[in-house]
Amino acid sequence: MRWFPVDRLATRLARAQLEGVPRFLAGAATTAVPAGARLLGDAVSVDSDGVASVELISDRQLATGQSARQDLWAQFLSTLTQDPTVTALTLKVDGVAVDLPGVQAPISSVSRVGFPDTFPATALAKPVVRRGATVTVFDPSLTQQQGRSTTAPAAYPQVPAGYTALALSADGGEIAAVDPGGDGLSRWRDGTRYEVPGTGSDLGAPSYDERGFLWVGDASGPDRLGTVDLTADPADPQAAAVQPVEAGWLSGRRVTQAKVAPDGDRVVVLSTAVDGSDPRVDLAGVTRGEGGRPVRLASPRRLGVGLRSAQGLTWVDDEQVVSIVATGGEDASPVMFSVAGEVTALPEVDGARAVAAAGSESDLYVVTDAGRLLSRSGVGWVDSGPARDLAVPAR
Repeated sequence: MRWFPVDRLATRLARAQLEGVPRFLAGAATTAVPAGARLLGDAVSVDSDGVASVELISDRQLATGQSARQDLWAQFLSTLTQDPTVTALTLKVDGVAVDLPGVQAPISSVSRVGFPDTFPATALAKPVVRRGATVTVFDPSLTQQQGRSTTAPAAYPQVPAGYTALALSADGGEIAAVDPGGDGLSRWRDGTRYEVPGTGSDLGAPSYDERGFLWVGDASGPDRLGTVDLTADPADPQAAAVQPVEAGWLSGRRVTQAKVAPDGDRVVVLSTAVDGSDPRVDLAGVTRGEGGRPVRLASPRRLGVGLRSAQGLTWVDDEQVVSIVATGGEDASPVMFSVAGEVTALPEVDGARAVAAAGSESDLYVVTDAGRLLSRSGVGWVDSGPARDLAVPAR
């Protein structure tokens, strides 16, 4: 996310497209704009009908092929139409119109250049809560859930108290947790527990993404972060083993948690030095290989500075994450970090140890050391009953 002054907004947005991909998104994002391109007259004009004229000058030729032209159109359309005065675009490179077969400029929507206007939202399962060893569906609409009966038997297996850091897959078909002692990872599917091969030691909390991968970090080995392909047979010791994700900047650190954004292209990583000092919250782009497998992370962008402690991590939406952090001499409390660099303190919670969000800032939950689940309510928190874990699908 970036903020722009509203004056000459179309020009400012177009100039931003001429910049290279940020380092923290290298490999996860690309640009269709030729390197070194600039705006003719250093401006974008918008006529009385809301048609913006984008004219580029470039020493490098635009990549050949219809897909390259479609990408260029989509990049400028999706960006410049965020200016409320812009309704459509014309696009030229070195005085030549960027034409597409059967499409007449000006163009008003990315759907006319081969892209969907919106992407269908992934259907996610409902969150689950663990009380004791029992894992059941959690209904956020109920604030006090202890003692309530269910109309159907629980669909999830028992997860004994020694297992920690419960995680839930996007479709709700699988749960995972760190083994007692912290040196192994278990998955439960169709009522059967599977031990994940290839894990390291002193594991961090697992998490799932929406593209079918289970993520886990550790404090040993050359690669401190890895994933498991959920399409593989969980009983196959090779196919279901942890595959490394290259991230040299995590060398010598312990990954306590990694959470992938809903778009699947960014990950926020909570890590510390091996001795638990120097906590960091970093944002990085995810490069994926064959089958969508994460293969490496881009150089990170640090979110927040001067952290004395940090635990728990969740995406609130596409642009914000929450962790429980302490700075200076203050006690730990939930803090919201935006990918744009803003930091917002949330209402304090005594003994907060884990945090989860079920889709928005108003659906934010904290689990305490005392085993209570607290839900966000206005400027405070409401007790939602006992809980050892709250797991939100792919969050």
